[in-house]
Amino acid sequence: FGGFSAIAVTEGGAGFVALSDRALLVTGRLERTDGRITGVTVTDRAAVLDQSGGAMSLLRGDSEGLAVAPDDTLFISFEGVPRVRMQDGLRGFPRLVATHPDFGRMQENAALEALARGPDGSLYTIPEEPLPGDSRFPVYRLRDGTWDIALRFGRVGSYLVSG
Repeated sequence: FGGFSAIAVTEGGAGFVALSDRALLVTGRLERTDGRITGVTVTDRAAVLDQSGGAMSLLRGDSEGLAVAPDDTLFISFEGVPRVRMQDGLRGFPRLVATHPDFGRMQENAALEALARGPDGSLYTIPEEPLPGDSRFPVYRLRDGTWDIALRFGRVGSYLVSG
């Protein structure tokens, strides 16, 4: 499965959806004692499929960020070919979300690393590295079907963005 890139913990902290960096989704339960995680049980797993229903190539399947809506819609960001997709649950048919012109200018293997959903339903994504020629990280926001840049922030030391 590669490594796990993202995890979304359900309300109450008992369940999770995790995403590998090789396009695999895993659901499970977190077992807790006195609030501390004492075990993990995988309940299901499914490959993230391409838009024709097949397996993704390594470049197109370089999945990084995950956000889950209250209706179990999954949003997934990719960095090999920068884009954000959505699907209904673990095995839903994938649909592309609108794109931003900057996505095509991002560095290979350094694109849409982090993905989050705001309280108003907006999506936020950040590339692992700034765009070529820029020293600041853009924070892209998808609101009402359109991406904009909500803010930019500077690099701290040698750190890069991660979800």
